[in-house]
Amino acid sequence: MGHIVSRLPWCDIDINTTSGHVFLQQKWNYSWLTKPGGGTWTPTEKTAFHNRADTYIWAAWSNRVTLGVSGASDFTRRFAAKGVSLNLDIRRVTANEHWNVNVKKILSSDFERSNVLWNSRVINFDTNDFKTKPSCSGTPRVCQNQTTVVHEFGHAVGNTWRLNRGD
Repeated sequence: MGHIVSRLPWCDIDINTTSGHVFLQQKWNYSWLTKPGGGTWTPTEKTAFHNRADTYIWAAWSNRVTLGVSGASDFTRRFAAKGVSLNLDIRRVTANEHWNVNVKKILSSDFERSNVLWNSRVINFDTNDFKTKPSCSGTPRVCQNQTTVVHEFGHAVGNTWRLNRGD
């Protein structure tokens, strides 16, 4: 046993067949943009943005889901009862990325619409995307607090209407 690794256009998935853990990692290549009045990016700010995004994503998504497995293989027999854990991660790269990530530096009072462009593998953020804000949907209306960086990452891992998987 050991690892089964799948390299997809949008992520790398590593299944540890010994421990029953799944590790999904996306490689992000950043472009650092500015809106008038937002100021220029320093190397420290760039590192801080990525580290904060990584921390928020890990805290919101990792170890929150157990994947059920079934079948006749040794792996599925060993983990059928308890399932396998899932950890999600982002890695900052300058080449061979899964996603091009645009981050716009804006004033704290400004708003930009963040999104994931699935087919072109582009994610658009701004510096206010760590703020928690309410999001309401459905009938009856269900509201919950969300952080844009975490929400958009969910789209980038496949929870997207483009793949008929909702929002």
